[in-house]
Amino acid sequence: MHHLETLQSRRSFWTPAAFGRGLPALAFLGLTLLALSAGAAYRYTVTKSEGFEPRTIRRVALVTVECHEVVDCADMEERAYEDAKESRLPFEIVPENRIRNFLFERGEEAYRRQLLDELVTSFDLSAVAEISVPFAERGDGFGGRRRSSVKVELVLLSPDGEVLLKGTGTGRPKNVVSSAEKVAARAVKELLEEAFGGS
Repeated sequence: MHHLETLQSRRSFWTPAAFGRGLPALAFLGLTLLALSAGAAYRYTVTKSEGFEPRTIRRVALVTVECHEVVDCADMEERAYEDAKESRLPFEIVPENRIRNFLFERGEEAYRRQLLDELVTSFDLSAVAEISVPFAERGDGFGGRRRSSVKVELVLLSPDGEVLLKGTGTGRPKNVVSSAEKVAARAVKELLEEAFGGS
């Protein structure tokens, strides 16, 4: 059984800082952040493989493998790319429109794992981040009471398909107007920040 170590933090500001510095080399490292602010709640868990070396990652593609029916996948992907691009992540992210063109040229409506080799070769990737949004609820908007709520899962794959890390994020904003796509995109960005120590 793999040993896991979990860390938790509560903060008045919801942007997570990097955790895990100085932890021993284990088969897996589990890192958890809980951020609460004025009714907003975001939780992130990142589990890294023993062989994960962040310094070797220089170019990454963000692709969606599952999208809940209430989420506009294209909108979420665009937001995730823009949010991640603005973060201080130590690698280049392939623009989401180039990924869409890649799929369109091959007659594909969505990414699937069988396209991994070709995707890696086409963009000279160091890794592929597969995103799933298995759960989502859309907020009521102005005048309503219900806030958006999402669960996001992220798997970072090496070019040969090895799992480098797995992350899970759940988010619920403090307002009723933030869209499910916006909340999911933020979860993707902050999962990557947790894994790579961005800010």
